[in-house]
This record gives sequence, C-alpha cells and structure tokens, in this order.
Amino acid sequence: MWSWDILRFDAGSGRGSSGAEKPRIYVDCTQTLARPVTTGIPRVVRSIVRHGALVAEAHGATLVPVRFQWGRFVPVPVGPEGLLRPMAPEHPLTRRLRKLLVPRTLVRKANRLAARLRDRSPASPGIAFGRHDVLLLPDSSWGEEFWGVIDAARAVGTRLGVVQHDFIPLRHPELVPPKSTAVFRRWMRATLTRADFVLAVSETVARETRAELLALGRAEIAKRHVATFRNGSDFCETEPPQRARSRVRTSLQRFLAAGSVAPFLTVGTIEPRKNQAHLVEAFRRLHAVDPTARLLVLGMVGWKGQSVAAAMRRHPAWGSGILHVSDASDAELLHAYRHARALIFPSLAEGYGLPIVEALAAGLPVLASDIPVHREVGGRHCTYFDPHCPDVLAACLRDFCRHGSRGRHGVRPDRLPSWTEAAEKIVTTALTPVDRGSTPRVAAARLRLAG
Repeated sequence: MWSWDILRFDAGSGRGSSGAEKPRIYVDCTQTLARPVTTGIPRVVRSIVRHGALVAEAHGATLVPVRFQWGRFVPVPVGPEGLLRPMAPEHPLTRRLRKLLVPRTLVRKANRLAARLRDRSPASPGIAFGRHDVLLLPDSSWGEEFWGVIDAARAVGTRLGVVQHDFIPLRHPELVPPKSTAVFRRWMRATLTRADFVLAVSETVARETRAELLALGRAEIAKRHVATFRNGSDFCETEPPQRARSRVRTSLQRFLAAGSVAPFLTVGTIEPRKNQAHLVEAFRRLHAVDPTARLLVLGMVGWKGQSVAAAMRRHPAWGSGILHVSDASDAELLHAYRHARALIFPSLAEGYGLPIVEALAAGLPVLASDIPVHREVGGRHCTYFDPHCPDVLAACLRDFCRHGSRGRHGVRPDRLPSWTEAAEKIVTTALTPVDRGSTPRVAAARLRLAG
C-alpha cells in the first residue's frame, strides 16, 4: 500500500524561472500502480519515471507520473527518490485463497469504492493538459477507456507519445491468454492512429512498428517519428552493500551460497512465452548426470504457469537443488545476478529481454534463446540455443558446466545501456516539436473501431 506520510504529489508549476510556460511530460502509470509486479513493463515504467524526472528538469521540463482514474488523469505520488512504489506483493497462498473464496466482481466493486473515496481528496485534481504538454503511454493500460480525454488533450495541442514494447499478442497469439490478442489489437490501433511519435524498445520492435504504421496509412510517422531507446541495465543502489544484503531473505541467501557450485538463474513470469517448461525439462536431464547442478527461478506464476510450478515441486531436487521465489525484490534480484552461476533466458518471444542486459552488467554469463531480438540485445556476449528443443538446451547446459562460456568475454558496464541514457532519449524525443500535419485527424468511425 502507499505510505502517504513520505509521499508527495508534484504536477509542476507549469512555468519556468523566466515565467514562460514550462513543458510537462505526463507519464501514464495506471497499470503499474494497479499490479504488485516489479518486472517486465512495470519495471520499465518505474525506471522511466525515476530517471526521467532529473533528465526532464535538465531540459527545462517537468515529468509527472499520472494514472487514469474515474474519467480523468490525476498525478500520482512519488517517493523521496522519485521511485513509484507498487503495493507489496501478495503471498501466493493468500492470492490463491482470495481467488477461490472471493468473487472477482466483489473485488472489483471494492476496488472501485476505495478508488472513489481516495479520489475525493483535493490532492488529486484532474490534469489540465496544455499546448506545450506531452502525454506518454509506456504502460500496459490496454483496457483503459481514456481515448475521449486523450482526444480532447490532443485538440488543444498536447502531443501523444507511445512506448512500443512488442507486438507479441499479434505475432504469437498462441503464447498469450486468448482474450489478449483482441484487446491488444484494439489498443494498438487506438494508439498508433493517434500517436505523434513512437519510442520502440529495440530495432526489432521499431521495424514492426513502422510496418504497422504503414498498414494504418501513417507513412510520415513511420518514416520520421519512430525512435528507438534501449532499456537500462543498471539498478538504483542507494544503500551500502551490507544494508542492501540485509533486505535479501535468508532462504535466498542460503540457497545461493550452498553447494559446490552456484545455481543457474532464470528470471521472468512463469508462462508459455517465457518457456520455463522446456527449461525445467532440460534441467531435469542435466541434474540426472550432474547432481551438483541447481536452479533458481525468480518470477510469479502467470497464465498456464501452474503446471510448470508443479513440475518443479515434483522434482527430487526441490528445496535443495531448485528454489522458486515468486516475489523477489529489486535487492534480491540484484543479489541473485551477482551470485548465480549463469542466467538462462529461454523465451520464445520478447520485445527486448531486460534480464539479459541486467545479468551482463552484473558480470553474469548469459545463455539465451536464439531469437533476433536477443541477438540484437546480447550481441556476441551471450551463448545462444534453440528454444524449441529441451535436448538442445540440456546439451548447452552440460557444455557450459564443462567449459564455461568458452572464452566469451564479459562486457564492460559502461558499454551497456543505462536508464539515464534511456530517459535522455525519451525526454528529448518527447520535447521535439512534431508537425501536426503529419498526424492527421482520424475519422470518428475509425476511432470507434480502434477504441
């Protein structure tokens, strides 16, 4: 929950020191604030807010995190260090009991009532968008009905920017929940038909973005206003190492320190797209010939992930050779990167692959699935494998156990992308004027179809 005694609202004064109107970059954080998740898109959103605030100030602008609530965008609290603080993760057992015993409709009604009471506070006024403002959509707010507010903001001159993380629900519908593809398609059409600029997280996604824009008849935006930034590899470390270590649960510290060799590490929500089913099977085969091998899994159980979690629990090495942590904090994730044997990242589809650069920054060898975006992100610093065959991955793991990374050299941290660099790219792109002639108004019927 929010700790209101140390949080503040800051929507900016709207004017700079010279008295001129100060540009404001509003960053939508609606879904990040609604979910107790610290990986994936929420991790990117929180990093943009945290690092973007200082970068925006250096450019004479103000960056304001906002959420969409009850028909309007409102500023949201930020901590003393600029970090968005999601709710504390829910214990897996209580989460399951809640889902079994409490009807979802009742939960939704309770959440709406709580939100309504909270939003009566005078500290949460609706945002009044202006002609010098920018609204950036980096979050996965696919189901939000905020297009009327966004269209009104654009009508007064506010520019709309979209952070495009991937097109996985369209390119790989078999890897996402059945309803996600239709919801994402509506979201994509609604955003890309309105966007004044798009920021893609990789060149792979940028190429797909340009293709989608061309299909929507927005050739000028595709040609001139699609930029790329790279998600940062760095963590925000504000505490001495000893104090940070004290925030790592004892069971995780003991698991990483036990045994003759450190455990392999995999990071990400347990779901078909992340391909942990093949990883668990490959590990089973490795462990059969090398009982010293161990595996640490960091990530919540997601869609169709229950069978993978059950397979881990059935493994004879469960507890001593396999550990699953569903709610790892940033401190625990960084501790794992620094003390694991290697990162295994077997995803079938990604828009970027943030754990790859985070692991490389920590000096950890990386074994990644051989997909184009991983080659783009990891370059020659990773070992790649075919993600569709557990035998291939098992052989790759055995080879690593015998020979290590086979002479692959680590990458210097200063050669990896940082969140400050990402924020610089985002802010400068957002503040670059866009010729509205290249972003024509979309017919009302088409907007209704998109939304």
